Amino acid sequence: MRIILFGPPGVGKGSLADMLTKEYGIVHISSGNLIRALVSTEERYNEYRELVAQGGLLPDHVVIEIISRRLLLDDVHYGYILDGFPRTLGQTEFLEKALREQKQGIDIVFSLEASDDLIVKRLSGRRVCPACQAIYHMEYFPPKESGICDRCCASLMQREDDMPACIRKRLKLYLATSLPLIEYYAKKKILHAINTDRPLSDIFSDILKIRQEQLIPHKNACGIFVHQKDALGN
Repeated sequence: MRIILFGPPGVGKGSLADMLTKEYGIVHISSGNLIRALVSTEERYNEYRELVAQGGLLPDHVVIEIISRRLLLDDVHYGYILDGFPRTLGQTEFLEKALREQKQGIDIVFSLEASDDLIVKRLSGRRVCPACQAIYHMEYFPPKESGICDRCCASLMQREDDMPACIRKRLKLYLATSLPLIEYYAKKKILHAINTDRPLSDIFSDILKIRQEQLIPHKNACGIFVHQKDALGN
């Protein structure tokens, strides 16, 4: 099973991906986490540190190189959830070509949506543990001790790209780059829009329901039972 989660920052892609990982036993591949880790540890990515810190997008060839390396690992054999990739048509074309060569394809795409004001509220209150990458929110999910990670006791930090001005810049960038991708997957009839302005448990239940309905056999024009995915030619 191969799933893509689209959505601007702050709609809960990471949290939902972790829940789907537990539900289906497949891996969560976050392009943002991979990129942030590599630009902070590998010298050849030093030139991109400031760009990443400000929420900018790396060139396609760099992102594709990073994702390609991740997809070579053994744990992707049974499937994966892509979070934050693809972000451009060039990245989409690379992914589709790579999957075709393996006689595979993307099974389902979820476009997670929320208002800009809600996203700013969510992200500006977010705090991250630099040691274990645990995520907290000062209002919705605060740590037991203010400013301290529950897991490893490290001091929490606010990412530069979680500042309100930077958040709105990231939202504009997402809108400018995402529309062609949403249209692309909508034409393939595997895209589902999800409203995230509600409890995470409700969002997760809807995602599971949509995925289950995709697997239910339906009769085609000839009266033959086929899965919806097969009927769509994917």
